[in-house]
Amino acid sequence: MAGLEDLASLYEERTRKTRQAIALVQQLREIIGGDRTLARQIVRSLMQNADVTPAAAPPITAAQSQSGEGQTHFQKIEALFTSNGNRWATIDEIAKGIGVKRGAFISVLYSSHEHDFETQRHPRKRRFVQWRLRRTDERQGPLQVKGGEHA
Repeated sequence: MAGLEDLASLYEERTRKTRQAIALVQQLREIIGGDRTLARQIVRSLMQNADVTPAAAPPITAAQSQSGEGQTHFQKIEALFTSNGNRWATIDEIAKGIGVKRGAFISVLYSSHEHDFETQRHPRKRRFVQWRLRRTDERQGPLQVKGGEHA
């Protein structure tokens, strides 16, 4: 019976930890509220340090920050637009600005973060599209369906 008691004890411990984790997530939701920028920063931080304890997580150096090392393509694009005053840019201009080939980040613009950007036709080259970040208060996130109607 000792094996069964150990199993029950292990189950109780795991249940307790799961409840703690759920409580922490709920507290984070309350803190974040509707601030999508803060939510993104928290998720990035958690994802970058997923396998590292907080005390052992190495800080990002200034050189890494400027070079974009350790950043996602979205973070690099966001930093580019932040640094250039959010001026309109074509895909080729974005690729040059972040130092990444266009094929490596195009899905950020067209799918994974499409709600974070706005587009317009290039004023002189009509076949080109220009991009820039939406203002934070205009970012809506991906379309959600509720009760058969769009939210």
